[in-house]
Amino acid sequence: MYEDKRRHKFEDMLKPGLKKDSMERRVYERFKTEDDCWAALDILGTVKILDISIGGMRVSASHPLSSDIIYKIKISPSDGEEISLAGIAAWASPPDSPSDKQKPFPYSGGIKFIEISDRQKIALEKFSRSFKPL
Repeated sequence: MYEDKRRHKFEDMLKPGLKKDSMERRVYERFKTEDDCWAALDILGTVKILDISIGGMRVSASHPLSSDIIYKIKISPSDGEEISLAGIAAWASPPDSPSDKQKPFPYSGGIKFIEISDRQKIALEKFSRSFKPL
């Protein structure tokens, strides 16, 4: 009984330090894209960009992402020049339910950009800032 109370007190002491903001591992601010935001991946085809930052993007895809592939990515902003990048799958998940498999883009995943030049960072920053922060 007393051990349980001590554990709860200890957890209560930790709570202020365990707020979501302090546990955030992301280095760059993320931006939620609009419904019509797409990228081309050399092997996977067209993917829908759900959110994006200078460090990577969360996408919906017609096929699962593979963690052992370096993807060549092309993002074509409507008001700027094409952004060409390389990236790897940081995480991937299958469709949430059997009905989700019927959707055109049932798979989701996160792609981490790799080997980004300063020029690419500037282009991504400009592209990302055209959307609302998450």
